[in-house]
Amino acid sequence: MGFMDKLKDVAGKVGDTVEKGAKNVSDNSKKMAEKMKLKKDINQIEADINSAYTEIGKKYFSLNSAAPSADFAELVSEIIDKKSDVEKLKADLQQLEDKIPCPSCGASVEKGQKFCAKCGANVENISVATTSDSVKKCPSCGEDASESQKFCEKCGAKFDSQPEEKVEQVEAEVVESTPTEENQ
Repeated sequence: MGFMDKLKDVAGKVGDTVEKGAKNVSDNSKKMAEKMKLKKDINQIEADINSAYTEIGKKYFSLNSAAPSADFAELVSEIIDKKSDVEKLKADLQQLEDKIPCPSCGASVEKGQKFCAKCGANVENISVATTSDSVKKCPSCGEDASESQKFCEKCGAKFDSQPEEKVEQVEAEVVESTPTEENQ
């Protein structure tokens, strides 16, 4: 066997080794891609499960926050406290941003804006009446609460949303107290 034959034999073995290596890399890449896809699918399904748990918790809270079972009383109380903290912080933020809460839906509205961007309520005249921090009483325990609160800080009772006639009454009071072109 001559030099050229040995060279061809070595080159053939190197070629086979490179081919096997390329095949292994290709197979490993396919396996890795499949593993990544399966892990992504698992993570998505687990996120969906956690979302369902969250929805169950929200429904339980909305149905049982006034009288939670002993197992959940501490957690319900903590949620009510945290929601109250969030409402206070939102009110502070609105004040810093020179905004007011929409009396219909509670969304932030620029002072002087005519309509709420979220619910479409007319806030042009109402905004004048709501700039001061209005106070309401809890129907359950009588504790003072701001108009923007949805739950009582003391007992956790849910405040009913503002009835339509009350909104109309506030609008009428504002219209009466706001100077018009005819009155000036």
